[in-house]
Amino acid sequence: GRAAALHRACATMLERRSDDRRGIAERLGRHLLHAGQIVPALGKLLEGARERQRSGDPASARRLLDYRERALHTLQLPRKDELWGLGWVARVEIDLQDGRSDAAAVEVQLQRLEAAVVRHGWKRVAPGAALLRGLVHLRGGRYPDATTEFAKAASLAELRRDHRLEARALTESASARLRMGDLDLARVDLNDALAHFDAVADIHGRASARWGLGRLAIQEGRLTEAGREIAAARDDFTAAGSRWSAAECVNGLGDLARLESQTSVAEALYRDAMRRMEAVGHHAALIPRINLGLLLVVRKEFVAARRLLEAPLRGVDREANPIVAAAMCMVLLAPVAHAGEWKAWEDYLNTASRILSRTRFVDRDNGLLACIAAEEAIAQGAIEPARSALGLAYQQYQALGMKDELEGVLAR
Repeated sequence: GRAAALHRACATMLERRSDDRRGIAERLGRHLLHAGQIVPALGKLLEGARERQRSGDPASARRLLDYRERALHTLQLPRKDELWGLGWVARVEIDLQDGRSDAAAVEVQLQRLEAAVVRHGWKRVAPGAALLRGLVHLRGGRYPDATTEFAKAASLAELRRDHRLEARALTESASARLRMGDLDLARVDLNDALAHFDAVADIHGRASARWGLGRLAIQEGRLTEAGREIAAARDDFTAAGSRWSAAECVNGLGDLARLESQTSVAEALYRDAMRRMEAVGHHAALIPRINLGLLLVVRKEFVAARRLLEAPLRGVDREANPIVAAAMCMVLLAPVAHAGEWKAWEDYLNTASRILSRTRFVDRDNGLLACIAAEEAIAQGAIEPARSALGLAYQQYQALGMKDELEGVLAR
């Protein structure tokens, strides 16, 4: 009959430890639960679930949320209690970031959450629900809608003085703005987010903001600064136990190496990022694969690029993951032009053009790939297809304000 007392003793010991140490919240939550102290256990279990999510362990994160929901049942809390909603926010985010979760099922969960926020007036849950809706728009390539939801989330979080969530919304807003080429607005969001994260000593949040600043610096051609920011973000993500975010930074360092013409270093970094992401089942594991394909195209290793990307492209939902589909199509343009396969060319070019136009997604690599594809088409005597590819390159460079590249496209 001493189990409860022993769990209480363990909880007391853990409470003396720093809350910044990974794994403490999860252990503390379990001990408090078994000690019969259910209410204080709820917050710790939620915090532990988020730590598990960041470390690339969605199954364990869901398991902690299950424990938390069982505790809520034990308290016999009515469904209108906001504590239910806080758990639903965490569960939807886990499913949204887990590439193996069905997009339609996630949408159903999110709609249920949004309806409950309105029906019960959940003010603590509302900022998180708005953030999730923004993430759904971001993943679907609806960037203006995403920035609207992120602004709403930031505003609601500010009213509640939840500066950590406010900063998270600003960081995600910057991600959407970067994709649209709104670099100045992205910089404002990221600097504001960094200040908020520093104020609450959030190492993971700080890493997210610095990762964004590194991507911004790449877009603006400030490669030395980009390398410094991304390497710092990688180290902070590693310290925070965020395996997949650290892997994204490795992929970003691969981009830098490629832009600095260190192709063998870039290839090694891309392959490392692929291994890291696939190890945690991250839905973004295709991104370093796409970048490796781009590197192969630049080297004119067209057969290898097709072998790397054509099969995965067939498994991509072009509605649920439009930007991934567009990027893969852009990489495959030059290889199919080199092979003279104009039916495939038409499919890839039309798909990429339609998605890029609808989403307003811009990236300097899209312009590069379109120009390489145009040269392969010209080599095959296919002038009109080449003209179409150069038109796409022009649109990308114009949106980014890259004057030298624009002049080169016009001259060609």
